[in-house]
Order: sequence, then C-alpha cells, then structure tokens
Amino acid sequence: MVKDTAEAVAEVVEMAATAAEKASSEVAEQLPEKGRLRAVAVLVEHASKEVAEEAHLAQDILHKVFCFVC
Repeated sequence: MVKDTAEAVAEVVEMAATAAEKASSEVAEQLPEKGRLRAVAVLVEHASKEVAEEAHLAQDILHKVFCFVC
C-alpha cells in the first residue's frame, strides 16, 4: 500500500511538472523576446523540467528500494 501510494505520487508529480514545462514553453514563445514575463516563463519551464527529472529519479529509487525489500 505504501509502495503504491509513493509510486503514484511520484508519477503524478512527474506528469504535472511535464505539463507545466510544456505550457510555460508555449507561453514563453508567445511573449516578447526581451520581456520580463518571458524570462519568468522560461524560469518556470526550467524549474518544471528539473522537478520532472527528480520525480523520475524518485520513481527509480522507489522501484529499487521496494524490489530490494521484497
């Protein structure tokens, strides 16, 4: 039960971060090149990418831990 919940949370976080990365990238493309809003959108894009990568790593770790325990 704990295993399933932890894996589900990591998966949802990864999906949400990936969606945020895509949305912020699309928004950034529509904004003026030198604008502050574009800079913020790009910042959100990069942060979202990092979160998605970390969530994916968390899933890998969870799989290894739970396979080791079982």
